Amino acid sequence: MTCRSAIDHRQDIRERNHFMSSTESGPSGTAARATIADVAAAAGVTKTTVSRYINGKGYVSDKTARKIAAAMHNLDFTPNRMARSLATQRTNVILYVLRGELSLITQDPGLSKHYAAATAAAAEHDYQVLCMTVNDDNAAKRLQRLLLERFADGYLYFPFSDDDPLLRMFAAGPSPVVTAGRWAVESPNITAVVNDNRAAMRDITRYLLDRGRRRLVYVSGPESVRFARQRLAGFRDAVGAAGEAGCGGAAGTGHDGTEIRDAGAPEIAAVLHAASWSETAADDIWPQLQPLLGGGDGDSRPAADATVDASARDTAGDNVTAQASARTTTGLCTRGNTAGETANRSGSLGIDGIVAANDQLAAGIIRRLQEAGYRVPDDVAVTGFDNADIAGEITPGITTVDQDLGRFGAAMAETLVDVLNGVKPPSNLAFVPTHLVARQSA
Repeated sequence: MTCRSAIDHRQDIRERNHFMSSTESGPSGTAARATIADVAAAAGVTKTTVSRYINGKGYVSDKTARKIAAAMHNLDFTPNRMARSLATQRTNVILYVLRGELSLITQDPGLSKHYAAATAAAAEHDYQVLCMTVNDDNAAKRLQRLLLERFADGYLYFPFSDDDPLLRMFAAGPSPVVTAGRWAVESPNITAVVNDNRAAMRDITRYLLDRGRRRLVYVSGPESVRFARQRLAGFRDAVGAAGEAGCGGAAGTGHDGTEIRDAGAPEIAAVLHAASWSETAADDIWPQLQPLLGGGDGDSRPAADATVDASARDTAGDNVTAQASARTTTGLCTRGNTAGETANRSGSLGIDGIVAANDQLAAGIIRRLQEAGYRVPDDVAVTGFDNADIAGEITPGITTVDQDLGRFGAAMAETLVDVLNGVKPPSNLAFVPTHLVARQSA
């Protein structure tokens, strides 16, 4: 991920100003650079008409536009971006703001894809995308100063929680911002690009249920993140709906037309909350997940009302202290079979499906399952979310939800350009669809 910063851009401006001041009249022995007045004279129009053509504001007939374009070409005229900014009150800069350390952010392939797509989409409208990381109070103060100085025409931002202080800063600022996801802070300045996390998680959970998986564990990301709560709600929706419709019923056909192998009552065996979205977070929830798998020595699952807390530990490699809590929830439907009567694919008492809130968590869970001798998906099916690169790289490939992060990044940039041009989406929301990607893990 190549990220040009606001500081780099300011240096470019200083260098360009120096160059322009020393060459405006042309190097020794050469003609001065063409001006708008030269273009206007060559095209036989006024300077105002040339300015309207260059800035795309006001009416210019097709015939006149062709004459101006020909004059600019013949005179090798290039518009002065700084002068154009003064005339339009625009910088043609979009600032892409990220929370956290750049060294960590650049390792996220999904975010790199998002940033590249946003940059390409903005370039189609003659905008340059720069990025800024905010990882401490000093960086937040620099961002606030850039906002007040109207350094950029608009901003793209990835919040992580409803109480993110940068959201309040953007809400009170003078410039429009487009966020990834909808958050608690609302303002006329803020437009959100979203996908339906709840519906997408509901669909992938139904996919598991339609293939006969009946005793499920959900592995969530940090609860402070709104879309983590939305995905958990979608999981609960699917299990609850399946319980109401099919408790104790016979095998039949699922919502996608596939044959259901087992129409027993679905049950949520546990909801485990990981402290981060990383693959290594699966190691921290493993002590709570492993007993739910059952095994040859009998059912070692905790009681239905048990609450288990993972102890904090320093995760090797990323120096992150992780805390995971497992909250075991009673089944939503118990008619026809009980928790003790539910079996996994290998015939042992235990869970038979794990729904992970993202692909990194799913990959870490699959690794731990395989290390413990479980077969995926024969013993336990696993699903993810995001369709990150890792979902197609590991064995078995992860069945997941594709958010199309490239399209999402482009949509954020295109939405911001629309807002800058006075076109806002209804309710300040723009939607990007998702779709299920079926692979071998489920």
